[in-house]
Amino acid sequence: MDDFGTGYSSLGWLKELSIDEIKIDRCFVRNIQHSAYNLRLLSNIIELADSGQVRVCCKGVETAEELAVLERLHPDRYQGYFFARPVPPEQFSVQKSRVDVSGGERHALSALQPLPESELREDYFEFEHMILEKTEDILSLCDVQTYEVYYLNPAGRRLFGVRDYRGRKCYKVLRGRDAPCEICPNAILRHDSFHTWEDWNSYCDRHFLLKSKLLDMGGRTLRLGVGMDITRREHVSRKTQERLDFARRITGYVDVLHRQQDWGRAVSLVLASAGEFYKADRAYLFEPSPRKPGFWDNTFEWCAPGITPQKEFLQRVPPEAMARWMELFMSQRSIIIYNKEPLRKIAPLEWEMLTSQDVQRLIAVPLMEEGRVVGFIGVDNPRYAIEDDTQVRVLASFLVVRFQREKKSSS
Repeated sequence: MDDFGTGYSSLGWLKELSIDEIKIDRCFVRNIQHSAYNLRLLSNIIELADSGQVRVCCKGVETAEELAVLERLHPDRYQGYFFARPVPPEQFSVQKSRVDVSGGERHALSALQPLPESELREDYFEFEHMILEKTEDILSLCDVQTYEVYYLNPAGRRLFGVRDYRGRKCYKVLRGRDAPCEICPNAILRHDSFHTWEDWNSYCDRHFLLKSKLLDMGGRTLRLGVGMDITRREHVSRKTQERLDFARRITGYVDVLHRQQDWGRAVSLVLASAGEFYKADRAYLFEPSPRKPGFWDNTFEWCAPGITPQKEFLQRVPPEAMARWMELFMSQRSIIIYNKEPLRKIAPLEWEMLTSQDVQRLIAVPLMEEGRVVGFIGVDNPRYAIEDDTQVRVLASFLVVRFQREKKSSS
């Protein structure tokens, strides 16, 4: 996103458009050494962007004084006339190799083992820019004796939320620990080959495929670490399995509701199937109470092994306890509760009922007929696909069709 902070750009767009990088407009950079307000504002923007793993480029850097102030904030990139004026592409490729302050620093390898300017090759800097600065893998260099971090690439800095890492311990920066890790591989690392293993990092809540080896540089023995985040790959694999399971369940719902003649038996079977799919404690159907208009009865219930049934305690549930649900149901929306605690203030009666049933989270969807809520089904404490109400929604639509068939046959 160019010219961030001006025109229609706003913080909201960072979420809506899944922005990878924002370029701070020149108006915030100009004479920043003389503006405590702009300095504080820019520092907050960079900190916010870091927390959301969004890269920051400061535009319009035109003086050494501006750069000196900005370097203290550690944006990921700089741009401006201080480095170069616009030039043709062929001239740019040469200049780029000589003025590269991406990430507010020279490359760590160069800092540890300086090379004469005559030995610097254009392809070396192209490798630096493309691999070290742009890769999504986490790259690090740490001293095997002191555990000090010498280099952490932008992907690592964004993930672990650090900017000033130099001299800090790797176990503090990468693990949030105050002492070396029990699983530290330093003792078994070699110079001639990578040691590879998988690890779950609870500090950043990610699963990594890790590779490490030893490097000798500048009289030091360093550990080169490469971390590939495989959390998303696992998430995609899990989602694929969920969809396959979903398709099998849907086929089962259709078959049961079509073939099973007994209404009660059909409902019980599909509720059991839904409850097992979500690995829930309970799955249930509520219908309007025939004895008290406006009240609701739990008419069918499936419980997982070891779970106490709640059906008998959920008869003639008063309308005031269902008011929030009915409002959402009438707008064709589901009830999805990930954590019931916020309800303590906004819907105390609802919170009290859920607490009495030991319900921490749930999914519930309406059964709609001609714009009316004629029932609802739900699952309590789902442990699988907890963010997806599709399974329950499809089941609800099938139940409405079968419900209408039951009414026709009885009339």
